[in-house]
Amino acid sequence: MTLLLKTLQANEKALILALLTTLVIVRIASTNVNSAEWGDSYRILEASRAIRQFTYPENEKRPPLFSAILAVRPQGVDEITWARGYMLVTTLLTLFVFGKFAKVFIKSAKWLLLAVVFLLINPIFYYWSLRVYADVLFALLVLTNFYFFEIWKGSQSLKHALVLGIVCGFSILTRFEGYLLLAATLVGLVYTTITDRTAKPLLTKLKQPLLAFISTGLIIIPWLVYKNPLASSYFEEPAGREYGLTMLATYVVSYLFILGVVPSFALAFSWDKNKFANLGKYSNIAAFVILESILILVWPAALPRLFMPILPIFVLLFVLSVQHCFSGNNRRVIVALATFCLVVLYILFQGYLRLQFLGSHTLVFICIALVSTLAALSMLLRKLRLFLLFSLVSALGMLGSVIYLHKDVYKTIKDVSVRASRERAGKVIHNDTSGIVDWYLNTNKASSTYQNLVDKKFLKETYLQNEHVTYIVITNEHDPNLDIDLKKRPYLSLIDVSENRVGGKMFHTWLVQVN
Repeated sequence: MTLLLKTLQANEKALILALLTTLVIVRIASTNVNSAEWGDSYRILEASRAIRQFTYPENEKRPPLFSAILAVRPQGVDEITWARGYMLVTTLLTLFVFGKFAKVFIKSAKWLLLAVVFLLINPIFYYWSLRVYADVLFALLVLTNFYFFEIWKGSQSLKHALVLGIVCGFSILTRFEGYLLLAATLVGLVYTTITDRTAKPLLTKLKQPLLAFISTGLIIIPWLVYKNPLASSYFEEPAGREYGLTMLATYVVSYLFILGVVPSFALAFSWDKNKFANLGKYSNIAAFVILESILILVWPAALPRLFMPILPIFVLLFVLSVQHCFSGNNRRVIVALATFCLVVLYILFQGYLRLQFLGSHTLVFICIALVSTLAALSMLLRKLRLFLLFSLVSALGMLGSVIYLHKDVYKTIKDVSVRASRERAGKVIHNDTSGIVDWYLNTNKASSTYQNLVDKKFLKETYLQNEHVTYIVITNEHDPNLDIDLKKRPYLSLIDVSENRVGGKMFHTWLVQVN
């Protein structure tokens, strides 16, 4: 046994590399784990279809770059398969760029591999890497910007400023947070200019931020001319949200446990205050994290997905903090106390909020609370390998819970829609807000239209006859309490049903024929 432990310790790097390789293989294998995509994914794919016809949907609120990339699809290849394959490639590329970026700060190969592992198994990062959304591409562009900024820091080259501006431009064409990346990049360049002690004229020093701004503008101007970003319906979404203590608690708890490792933020107490005084050296990164954090607070509807572009920064800080904390005494008692406090906070708040990305299933919640307590004890006892083991188990537990909970969401809608698209023709109305029915049933044989079937007028015989409706797709996936009694409507015949249990609730989708 002792020999085995010594062998494992001597081959830690190889073990971590084997773990990373296994996780990458699992990620590749899980590309199609989700039964259906979510609503926004189908709208992104619709925009991709339009771009192939050299148009763009008037009602599409998202910037076009992600859809434009997906539009470069070989003829005959299934659109969803192509999009999921692209997400896999982008995910692996993001891990590679993160490794290059982290290498600027982490010199040990073992710790560098650990950083990549913790990013890959992060519940938020992994889950959204499976979905056809622009968030992974945006995170890749943010990391690319940060990496170039770090390796070119102190350089007066205008070419470097040009490249940074171009990356910012592409990020704006990917997600609206790209404007925050541009602002953060300009903050970093201006800070570098201010701290430059050379006797160059101020205008010469400001050439870099000016060129970065201009190059960004040249990239995005065609899009701004086509579509005013200030008119986007995105800005209407926060107005309909209720802000209260529960929303604030959700934000704070999500932030504290963003890494899937409950004690992670306690490690900040191991650092000396003087270390935080050096944040100016990374003013661009600090500015982006602050701006993105404010945006998440203002826009809580997108929790926790909006954490995606700043997740790599927190993973890097976590690994650096573990390395620092266990390298010496480094305020062991304070860190241990903070660790236990975070475990208590997790148990109290997650027990009430049951946030899906933090282990909402009761058994998973109990296991993570137990593992986190053991991680806190290993922190107190200075057992590094045990702490890392429990941290990995915690993150993997949350990740597994998230994947299992969401893999069959909207499955019944997709099953019925796919079968109907093969066998049925005519006019269809439905109450699906995810876009799945429209994706599969707006074909040469059929056309589909959304109607809110809570309003029973859309189910009246006179309405259905006047509108020449042939079929109705009825689902309770969006409203589990929806109750429609077909026995009271003899002019409706149930011809197809799909049922599935998700999170303890039974969901169903019906295909009903209008007689």
